[in-house]
Amino acid sequence: MTKAKGCRVHYRLGAQQVKDAMTSVGIDDFAGWVLSDKNDRNPRQGLRYEQFIAVLINGVKQLDERLERLEKQSGV
Repeated sequence: MTKAKGCRVHYRLGAQQVKDAMTSVGIDDFAGWVLSDKNDRNPRQGLRYEQFIAVLINGVKQLDERLERLEKQSGV
């Protein structure tokens, strides 16, 4: 990744991408994804980034456990 000197790198998630990912794994309710008004024909989608913290921490823990198992199996 290249960035201009003195500029910060910012990452973002798209609300629709999050909704699609939720649907693909069978999650229909997650506090990190919100809909402005279910009765609106064109509701706005939004994200509550703070709701992702626990999910990400849990994911890192699971990956760490998997890595440890694989390292033990391979003798590393």
